[in-house]
Amino acid sequence: MKYAILKHITAAVLISATPVLATGIALASEAKTEAKTAIPATSEGIWQAIDGHVLDMQAMITTGKMEDIHLHAYAVGDLVRELPGHSLALSDTERAKVAGQGKFIDTLAERLDEAGDGANKNAAASSLGKLEKVLKMIRANYAPRP
Repeated sequence: MKYAILKHITAAVLISATPVLATGIALASEAKTEAKTAIPATSEGIWQAIDGHVLDMQAMITTGKMEDIHLHAYAVGDLVRELPGHSLALSDTERAKVAGQGKFIDTLAERLDEAGDGANKNAAASSLGKLEKVLKMIRANYAPRP
């Protein structure tokens, strides 16, 4: 009899705790994907932040600890999307090019996220290399003018 009562109490506790556990898991999952990127006030500051995230991703790939690479990859995408609005010295055409190339940065961020989730160093290195090439093309718009 005591065993049956204990069994029912245990079941009741587990049932009542399930929504709390599920909510905690959901919140943890949301926290992983909803990191806010601080946006500097100038294009120079944005480029410094981008460079910092790229260095962090390079280090993560080198060490093989890529579980948080998505945070840096998506931050780069966020920062690149903000560049046109902080680049008033660029022509309208140049700002449009920067905005257009930002879409490819987003695609590469997704690839880096997938590579990090799968702990695939080769795929991560390849995607980061492509991201760096696109960033170089975008940065060319910011070269000093004669």
